[in-house]
Amino acid sequence: MDKYKNNFEKGVQHYIELLEGINWFDSPYVNKEELIQTLEACTFAPYYGTCLTQYGFDSAYSGLDLLQDVLDFIQRLIPDFQFEILESQILITLNGNRYSIDVDVDSFELDESPTSFFDLVINPILEKEKSTYFFYELPPSDQCFSLIFAKPEVYNQAIEKGVIPDFMGYYAVNY
Repeated sequence: MDKYKNNFEKGVQHYIELLEGINWFDSPYVNKEELIQTLEACTFAPYYGTCLTQYGFDSAYSGLDLLQDVLDFIQRLIPDFQFEILESQILITLNGNRYSIDVDVDSFELDESPTSFFDLVINPILEKEKSTYFFYELPPSDQCFSLIFAKPEVYNQAIEKGVIPDFMGYYAVNY
């Protein structure tokens, strides 16, 4: 039996205790009360991990609208993050540093790790800027792409302790 399944089968209170144990709620990007309400309202325990999603969208969504939404989401979390979308690139400014990223705006998509926009573009910028938080994908469910913004040590503990599934195809294979 996998750790994630073992944990969600023990119920929502156990799952919440696991989140507390890895300091999930210490993040300024997590609303503890709202997340607990969402977990308690979840009627399908295998989807507890999806309740952690901070940004989700249909995986068929693409192009300029998706790019704009993704960059707006990042800007909500990181107020110093500024961007300008041009015809074939994005100009990103963060903490006074400027980054130019070539991108096909019209066919922009978010691929899964390790080739995702976040893994190849955004997280390396955050690393250069000495950020302590990075974007991570959660296993997709029902064609929904899900992201969280967390400290690496918290994300790694979440996987290690079975708070989130340990492979991207978890829901596709099991449900």
